[in-house]
Amino acid sequence: MVFRVNNQQCQTCIFGPNSPISDQRFEELRQQWEHDNSVQLCHHSHSQVACRGHYEAARNGNIPHPLPDVAAQALGITDIPIADLMQICERLGLIVFVPANDDTTTDNPADPK
Repeated sequence: MVFRVNNQQCQTCIFGPNSPISDQRFEELRQQWEHDNSVQLCHHSHSQVACRGHYEAARNGNIPHPLPDVAAQALGITDIPIADLMQICERLGLIVFVPANDDTTTDNPADPK
């Protein structure tokens, strides 16, 4: 399993100050991510690349993200902060940062199981 994340946050990322969506729409998306145990895909991606803003918000514990649960099960690691678990996954090559327009197809970050 390789989880691909945009290597930078877009200027119009919904997690940034120039978000093109309303607070209400953001909350709807937040509820959807939590309900579906999914991630936001980068809106500039031509392939399945996760949103960097979502990834960083999850790393900081501000938004739900399925990766820590999946990684904890796969690696047998529990009871550590999400940021530490994500860093371990990065170092093991389970999370890679790619340009959003990278058309290489790998595992779907919206369903990293």
